[in-house]
Amino acid sequence: MSINFENKLFIDAPTTLQGDLSNLINNSTAAYGLAESQDNPETALARKALWDKLINKSKSHMELGMIALGIISGLFLFFSLGAFILYCNDENEGYILIIAIFVALTCYCGWVSKKLLHMKENQFVIDISNYNDECYQFRIMPDNRLYILVGANFDENGETLATNAITEVDPVCSDLIVMNSISSINQYAEGAVIKGEAIIKSYRIREGYRRYLQLEYPQQMTVFLQKGIYPEEMLEKVAHTYSMTI
Repeated sequence: MSINFENKLFIDAPTTLQGDLSNLINNSTAAYGLAESQDNPETALARKALWDKLINKSKSHMELGMIALGIISGLFLFFSLGAFILYCNDENEGYILIIAIFVALTCYCGWVSKKLLHMKENQFVIDISNYNDECYQFRIMPDNRLYILVGANFDENGETLATNAITEVDPVCSDLIVMNSISSINQYAEGAVIKGEAIIKSYRIREGYRRYLQLEYPQQMTVFLQKGIYPEEMLEKVAHTYSMTI
């Protein structure tokens, strides 16, 4: 993972690690491993520049949206206060409805702003390239969701990886990303970008204790994939699963 988990609030996962992995290995409708692809410094720099541009663009759009909502909320409050001052002594109480409408709109804008702020705080980014492609495995499940395994000690066929850093006998992985929804899948000359909302589970061994944890809140997930390390049919399958087109 490219962002530190330590600043996020974990809770105990509602499922067990072995239950999740048994379900993934036995019931997945499609499984995809990633393979190293040809790369050079020029294409790597171009890819990084594009990924940075997309990240900054997304942040800018979110910040502009919050600023616009803040301005609109302020205007609604201003008009509400103005209406109250102008008509508070008026026998016609119709102005109360106008104030109520403005206050309701202000509350709605505040709620949307809170949602945007929550989305901004819960952003996760994965950059998958030749440097870490062996750490990731993609699986499609019967519930029509994409599951991304991180650091699994078995391949897409369920066979144990003898060279994997995780040496436990039972199937394990370091993290499990469940894509609740996908908002976009885009392909560029440099690779593919998948965006959506995800549940993130994490398997940790600390001071001899094994724990299977889950981030308390869903995260806004962006997955960057280097061109060539993923099979083309994988993106088509993911898009079809979420009723999307590439």
